[in-house]
Amino acid sequence: MDRKDIRIIGLLSGGLDSALSLASMHRLGYDIVVYHFENGFHAAPAPGEATPLALQTAERLGVPVRFVDNSREMIQVVMHPEHGYGSRVNPCIDCRILMFRMTRQLMAEERARFVFTGEVVGQRPMSQRRQIMNLIDRESGMEGLVVRPLCGRLMPETLAEREGWIRREELLDIQGRGRKRQIAMAEELGIGRYEMPAGGCLLTDAGFEIRLRDLLRFGEPTAQEIQLLKLGRHFRIDPGHKAVLGRDAADCAALEALLGPDDLRFDARDMPGPHATLRGEASPEAVRQVAQLVLRYAKADPQREHVVAVRRGAADAAATVEQVSVRPMDEEQSWFMLVAAEGRCGGYGGEAT
Repeated sequence: MDRKDIRIIGLLSGGLDSALSLASMHRLGYDIVVYHFENGFHAAPAPGEATPLALQTAERLGVPVRFVDNSREMIQVVMHPEHGYGSRVNPCIDCRILMFRMTRQLMAEERARFVFTGEVVGQRPMSQRRQIMNLIDRESGMEGLVVRPLCGRLMPETLAEREGWIRREELLDIQGRGRKRQIAMAEELGIGRYEMPAGGCLLTDAGFEIRLRDLLRFGEPTAQEIQLLKLGRHFRIDPGHKAVLGRDAADCAALEALLGPDDLRFDARDMPGPHATLRGEASPEAVRQVAQLVLRYAKADPQREHVVAVRRGAADAAATVEQVSVRPMDEEQSWFMLVAAEGRCGGYGGEAT
């Protein structure tokens, strides 16, 4: 059978290994479609940041890319990981099982013969040990269906090999965390820009872990609340309310975009400073405290009261705006409420500024 008649799915993240696997399989002549899962726990791209390398490679090769949002399912995995967490709140094994299970359905829809990934044996301490990779394949119903071009010679024989769709000598035996062979491959395959692996999953980040654990204490979060964890400074006002203050213009714009119809936005009236978001119904005391926080980070004069505008919902003609006159919150009280940022510990645990 001509390989151009063999449809396969590439499960790619964004980095060098994914790009190399795609380029290798494309060179062998398969009919490829790439899937990229978006689980909500990856850092937002910085302004001006380039498209991930693997997706750039797909575009250059003319390979179609489809995006799958599995953020809702991923929240359940994070809350109840059957195989536990890694060093932080990263349920890497269960995350892979979820993605592979969803891919099993995609294979039927695409009429794909097999799937390939950019995994390398021994590169990740939790999910890329050989026995764990085999476990993930079994528990997801994908045993024998996953080809790993970069390390396939080190893995059990796959259906693709048994059926003659790929030969074992076309697979590599890369293992461990070194990058020399991948860098050499990148040059050979014409992948000009490559990156050292940075681990883009926020679930492995210490500061994000503190924010997430604080959120999980008060029930199941929404996908929108997960996105808020990536922004600004977070303050636990009371068990039912948390305020988020933007650090810069980009933060404030992102907070405005995530503002729900019942959320409150706070802005100092007569001075520059951060805007803050408070979600849901709030007591007058909670509103007063958030207004004080806004003034504290606007560096307002602590010896007198200042006006803070409070708006419910998005900015439009129907939006209700109230005004609150308060003094700035003192540093010690704001420090105690701070959930996580950088610097020193706040009263609810975490690093803070």
